[in-house]
Amino acid sequence: MRRPTLAIAAVVVVVVAVVLILVFRPTRPTAPAEILVGVPAPLTGIYAGFGEGFVFGMRAAVDDVNRQGGVRVRQYGAPIPMRLIVVNTESDPAKAGALAEDLVTRSKVHFLAAGDQPPPMHPGVATVADRYAIPYVMSTGPLEPSTAMRNEVEGRWKYTWATGLFAIVTPAPAGDFRAGPGYTIVDTWKAMLDLYGNQTNKKVAVFASDDPDGVGWFALFSKTLQEWGYTVIDTERKLGLTPMDTADFSPIIRRWKDEQAEILWGNAPAPFVGTLLRQAAALGFKPKMVSIGRAPLFYEDVSAWGGDLPLGIGVEIWWDP
Repeated sequence: MRRPTLAIAAVVVVVVAVVLILVFRPTRPTAPAEILVGVPAPLTGIYAGFGEGFVFGMRAAVDDVNRQGGVRVRQYGAPIPMRLIVVNTESDPAKAGALAEDLVTRSKVHFLAAGDQPPPMHPGVATVADRYAIPYVMSTGPLEPSTAMRNEVEGRWKYTWATGLFAIVTPAPAGDFRAGPGYTIVDTWKAMLDLYGNQTNKKVAVFASDDPDGVGWFALFSKTLQEWGYTVIDTERKLGLTPMDTADFSPIIRRWKDEQAEILWGNAPAPFVGTLLRQAAALGFKPKMVSIGRAPLFYEDVSAWGGDLPLGIGVEIWWDP
């Protein structure tokens, strides 16, 4: 009688153990049907070239991930498909922040993301990311303007992760794989000037739009040009640093022409530059060397300038056909 009793007791123990395991074992949380990524993008307006490009790339990446079953998330033990929710900021920094908040509160996105675009488009979105503790992954653009904006904010955009970084003048730290000649924008422009600067009188007309990207660039590059032995026209008066909505550049162009500037260097959005170049052509200002940041990056933008104005324009990083 003893063995049946022990057998019954053992069975009871096992049954109770199984019940307890089933009741108290940690269960996986329910996986979301999709990973939602909110993308505030400039699809119209002065930065449309940036938005069209990075939205195309992000959609291609998400399509590729989903063809492979989605993103495997350890917490859920299963792959989850992704979906982008793209909204048009119209190249307006104020709208970028408002739309990001709508993506978080109404669309319930899990992440915010954006590709390369001028620095002023990021702060509003980064602020929303901090407010709701939502990760924001963005391509930051030039280091110095982005860092300056971030340092002005309490908390310094704790929930923002930056990718695609490059610098105007700040070298990569020693030991970094990017360290050495060619990392900074200044390295690239110095190489251009080393090749062709001696074929000019080394007098430079410098211009920029007065947004954070332009202001940071104007100050750093004007100073660097002078260190290289070039004469920057009226740099002490910040000639050429003008508001984004400037429609008449003729007083600035005439001053450059009077000073016989043979090099034109700048950084501004494409419509801004198109207006400046058309007016320069009309006033007979024809520099021997021209290199401009931002404006010539995209075919759609330069083709809108008209005629042969885009021909011979240099750019310091990439060009997208």
